[in-house]
Amino acid sequence: MADDTDRPESHEEIMWATHQALCTHGYADLTMRKIAAESSKSHSLLAYHYNTKDELIAAYLDFLTDLLHADLEETDGADPLERLEGFLDYFTVGTEVYPERLQVAFLELQMVALRNEELREKMAEHDTENFGLLAGIIDDGIEQEVFRADIDSEAYAKFILLSVMGASEHETTTGIEGLTDDVRALLRTDVVEALLIDSSGDSDSPFS
Repeated sequence: MADDTDRPESHEEIMWATHQALCTHGYADLTMRKIAAESSKSHSLLAYHYNTKDELIAAYLDFLTDLLHADLEETDGADPLERLEGFLDYFTVGTEVYPERLQVAFLELQMVALRNEELREKMAEHDTENFGLLAGIIDDGIEQEVFRADIDSEAYAKFILLSVMGASEHETTTGIEGLTDDVRALLRTDVVEALLIDSSGDSDSPFS
C-alpha cells in the first residue's frame, strides 16, 4: 500500500476518476487521458505521478482496499455476523462501489495479469489483503465467543470470499441470474452456520 507521502494531491479524486473510467471503458480501452477526463486533473499531472496506466491501476487496487478498511473500522465491535455479511456485500456485483461494469474490467485485468508479472503480483497482494480482512472479522467473532475457537479463520475466509467472488464472476460472464444469491444463501445456512458456537448442525468442519 502506498505511503501517504508518495500520493499526489487530490489522490482520492484521481482514484475515483480511475474507478469511473474503468467502469465506462473497461481495461482494454482505458488510457491515462480517459482517466484524466473523469477528473479536474490534467493528463500531464497523472503522467507525472504514474508512468503507466498499470501503475495507476495498482494504486487504485490499494485505494479499494483502503475503502474496505475504513468501512470495517466503522463496524468495530458490531455483531460479527453482521460484519461478515457487510463484507460480502462489498464483493457482490450490483452495488454502487462494485457495479457490473467494474466486474467486467476486473475480469479483463485477470486475463492481462496472466502475462504481466507486476500486475499479477499486485492483484495477488490485493486478494491477500482481502482474505486477511475477512479472517480478522472471523477472529473477532472467535474472541467475542460467537464463533468456534477450533476453526481455521484463514481457510474459512478464503473459501467464503472465493465462493462469492467466483459466483459473481460467473454470473457476469454467463448471464445466469441468481448464482451469487444462491451461493450466498448456501454459505449462510451451511458454512457460516458451522462457525457458530451454538450451531445446531454438525460441529465438525472440513476447514478446522
